Amino acid sequence: MLKVSKKNLTIATIVSLIICAVVIGLKQPKENAPKEMFGMDSTSFKYVDNFDSGKDPNVIGGVRVTEVSPGAVIKDIYESERCYGGECYSMKLDYSVPKNGHASFITGLNGLDMSAARMLSLQVKKGKGNGEFQLIVEDASGRKSDVDSRKFITPSGEWREMEIPVSVFHQIDMDNLRSIEVRFGNRVKNVAGTIYLDEIKFKGPREIFFNSIRDNIHGFPDRILADSRKKSLFELDDRELLEGIGRDTWRYFENAVDSRHNLPVDFLMLMPQKQIGDYTSPTNIGLYLINIVSAYDLGFISEKEAKNRIFNSLKILKGLAKWHGLFYNFYSTTNLQVAREYISSVDNGWLAVGLVISRSAFGQSIGKQCSELLEGMDFGLLYNETIGHINLGFDINEGYSPYNYGLLVTESRIISFIAIGKGDVPKEHWYKLYRTLPKEWTWQTQAPEGHSERIMGIEVFKGHYVVDGMEIVPSWGGSLFEFLMPALIVDTKNLAPDSFGLNNLRAVKVHMKFAKSKGYPVWGISPSSTPDGSYGGYSEFGVASLGAKGYKDAGIITPYASFLSLDVLPDEAIRNLRNLLDIYEIYGEYGFYDAVNVKTKQVAYKYMALDQGMILPAIDNYLNDGAIKKRFHADPIGKAAIDLLKSEKFFNNN
Repeated sequence: MLKVSKKNLTIATIVSLIICAVVIGLKQPKENAPKEMFGMDSTSFKYVDNFDSGKDPNVIGGVRVTEVSPGAVIKDIYESERCYGGECYSMKLDYSVPKNGHASFITGLNGLDMSAARMLSLQVKKGKGNGEFQLIVEDASGRKSDVDSRKFITPSGEWREMEIPVSVFHQIDMDNLRSIEVRFGNRVKNVAGTIYLDEIKFKGPREIFFNSIRDNIHGFPDRILADSRKKSLFELDDRELLEGIGRDTWRYFENAVDSRHNLPVDFLMLMPQKQIGDYTSPTNIGLYLINIVSAYDLGFISEKEAKNRIFNSLKILKGLAKWHGLFYNFYSTTNLQVAREYISSVDNGWLAVGLVISRSAFGQSIGKQCSELLEGMDFGLLYNETIGHINLGFDINEGYSPYNYGLLVTESRIISFIAIGKGDVPKEHWYKLYRTLPKEWTWQTQAPEGHSERIMGIEVFKGHYVVDGMEIVPSWGGSLFEFLMPALIVDTKNLAPDSFGLNNLRAVKVHMKFAKSKGYPVWGISPSSTPDGSYGGYSEFGVASLGAKGYKDAGIITPYASFLSLDVLPDEAIRNLRNLLDIYEIYGEYGFYDAVNVKTKQVAYKYMALDQGMILPAIDNYLNDGAIKKRFHADPIGKAAIDLLKSEKFFNNN
């Protein structure tokens, strides 16, 4: 999750969420491949296999296998010299099959939902032999439907596209597919030969992904704007306003959850096209669990529903592939396939928080399952003992990340609370984190002032920046997210008033002053979606003077920053939310959209699990006297954070 890092500094990158869409199959055609076929553009393709990795699994995580009858032979070879569309691989199949036998190449579909598809397409090129085969599609229940390749293509020595209307596979369930099989054989004679396969994909209307995946979640907004709802919110007092927004925001986690696997999808996008991010991260799951508790606190759901939702998700979590009890960075919500074999420490930290909050809220009925998962999560494996920092993560193929989380004032400090509370890392780790970077690191936005203290035998530089005449301990990028997200969980205002509490207050004040100086009518700059799709559709934003490195400002404001600010300046935060409602077309059926460019008034019509996930707990804390924080600190893991918070004092003269 979250933000680009330098060695020994801070936070990974949320842009990888966007990359995940490519990993699990939302892929563009290869270079030189036709981009428009039958009125369909590249967003109308759902790739199954393009063989470009040169190894298993296929694009959607399915396993490739071969099957033969007695006496038959088939060899599947990744071919780099003969592929469709540039530098890539194709699949070369050499086969020899006796009379009445068969030899098959099968690629798995992992429960793929292609109910909205119109065509199944593959590129075929003949080597030796006549190149004839049967194409068999099988659904999850074992039903099969086959077609003879001769009805759709005459193979030649050049690449040819074989297109099959999915309507011919009428016997099978297209919303839950198991495999595609290419079968060679003849009942009356021996056959042998070679063919090449490439670019196996389903094709359909522009919204092929949306229409297929929508069947798997509980709901999707019917309208882009909820004008009548927005109008009614204006008439409410502050408490009713927050309750109303909270109820609308809960609808994301009520509906944008896979109905079979009980995990939240990463995002819903309504414009410029409808799209569903059918993958999730440990952070998304952790925030979903916390939102369930908040929805219960606020009276939106019953205790029974809350427990059922949590229990159903825990059941899935227990069965997911893991690394030493830690969860991979992305899973497909459609088939639970690991979409990236990377273990992110910060993402696992936020999932652990969700488990702690859940067992604290519902005790024995949920606690046992939460405890089993928590005990299995070994954060010690991600601890860099040499420098006393927690590593960003571990890649199964490449090993440990070369980067570590080193700055204290970032959202990643939640891992420290969890890892120390569990006993996975020593308490000394806390004091090895940088309050500010060392003075000699001259590339940072300003030279820090301060003094050194010795704590637990560790030399701790108690440094700060001076911003707008105020002493502030900086984050990495200067976003409100980094300062305030952990305050959803830990009671910084009461337990650390002379450190995090005061620092958070000053950070919000700087943001407000910065927005005013730029002529922005609203404030709240943090990582968010980009309304015009720039920076890959999501980017880091901040007030650079508040960061060691400093993120850019592009005039993009995200509503969730105002909800996080309820903890420190509630009146100003609520006023800002009212201004957002009044000035911009930013409110839909599931509450505030992700971001708006205040220079152009363009809105990112997108709901993200990460950003939506911070809103309801912030409302719950504000309206219910820190309910989520109290639950965290009541748990044995959360209790350990109390002494750490109380020990901090950032400034000599407050």
